[in-house]
Amino acid sequence: LALLAGEAGLGKTRLARQLVERAERLGAAVLWGGCSEAEFALPYLPFVEALRQWLLQNDESLDGLLGDEPGVIRQLLQPDSSMAGPLPNAEISSGERKRAELFAALYRVFEKLAQRRRIVLMIEDLHCADSASLDLLRNFVAAMSDSRSKAPLPLLLVATLRPPASDDRLARAVEDLERESICDRRDLSGLDAVDVCELAGSLGVSALPARAARRIATA
Repeated sequence: LALLAGEAGLGKTRLARQLVERAERLGAAVLWGGCSEAEFALPYLPFVEALRQWLLQNDESLDGLLGDEPGVIRQLLQPDSSMAGPLPNAEISSGERKRAELFAALYRVFEKLAQRRRIVLMIEDLHCADSASLDLLRNFVAAMSDSRSKAPLPLLLVATLRPPASDDRLARAVEDLERESICDRRDLSGLDAVDVCELAGSLGVSALPARAARRIATA
């Protein structure tokens, strides 16, 4: 798990895309999923988007992907499942047992895919994630960490996020993720004056005044 944290505009997505390009050159399948702040966004949206992308890219049927996995995961992945409204079947969000079954099933599906081909799962804007998606992410990463001691899974999970406030649900989720041995967090920061001068030099500006560099760095 790689967490790329930084304020808006610092290049998180660009860095992620560079990683994706390299992974694709090495033969990995890259699956993207985004998080949404919409009130009625589909639960577990980034994972659902990633699996729907796999289905489209590989012209695979839902039955072929899921095999004998439980019906609750099938409902999430149905092409006509609404992305902007509440789900018709309340069992998806009710009951700890049902939720645990769903989390385990989703992990098994990604595990099967990774056994067929190396996978990079990109989750964008984790700071927008709903509580259900954060809970699934915790469970997913814990399962990845457990599998590492047995048979390492050829799956890289990368998430971009803005630095969380100290007391919000994202901060608590990130703390849990960072406790896992497979987690590597990178905090991106802006350029300081020295960096600005070096960048200017690489662009052919041989003598950028120090005052101008400081103003650019603090803009």
